[in-house]
Amino acid sequence: MKKKIFQVLLLAFVVVGLTACGSKKEKMHTSGKAEDLLDYMIEGYNKRDPQYLLDVMPDFMQEKMKKYMMSKESFKAKLEEQFGDDVKVSYKITNKKKEDQDWIDEANNTLKTDYNTDKKVSECYLIEGTITFKGSKAEDTDDIEELWHCKIDNKWYLIGG
Repeated sequence: MKKKIFQVLLLAFVVVGLTACGSKKEKMHTSGKAEDLLDYMIEGYNKRDPQYLLDVMPDFMQEKMKKYMMSKESFKAKLEEQFGDDVKVSYKITNKKKEDQDWIDEANNTLKTDYNTDKKVSECYLIEGTITFKGSKAEDTDDIEELWHCKIDNKWYLIGG
């Protein structure tokens, strides 16, 4: 049940509007470090602002995901209802695995089919780790699964499976 709640929250966080400071957003897409994107995403959790989470995705995915958007108020209420108004979110990366060319070719076919884009993944890493929600009402640590750090058009993004 906790894993399901995390997955619903992660999806909701990843699919809400755009904001935040341009230089931070540009750095996270050009540094080549998954940590920059994850730091930015976690900042959205801790500020109770799901808009940050959409920014870690490529534009063509953001457009498709907007239909799943959760309002900032709903996002905040859901997170604080489960964990308390003092909830803090953190993550730990335990492994990064470079995907091979067969995986990249399959990903590019999926992008074409599911998102109708000619943009191509040129490099990608599977990210494994944990995400922890800790508050006065509850604490929960879940595995990070099916999260990829991919380079598309010379910029890096997080893409969930």
